[in-house]
Amino acid sequence: MLLLLTNCTVYAPHALGRQQLLVAGERVVWMGTDHDTPPVSAAVETIDLDGATVFPGLVDGHAHLSCGGGEAGP
Repeated sequence: MLLLLTNCTVYAPHALGRQQLLVAGERVVWMGTDHDTPPVSAAVETIDLDGATVFPGLVDGHAHLSCGGGEAGP
């Protein structure tokens, strides 16, 4: 399934401004400005992110390896 995210502010890793992203599965396969036309010929679901900030490729490496969450751990 293809997903087109429009009207989003992209940082990758520096500010790229308003962009649209074409996502296939878990990968960004295309990025362009709002004036560019994505290279698709199949059905695409489009979501307007209304200016939300997007960090493609960011991996949150935060993990509690020793039950440091506080609720049920020591």
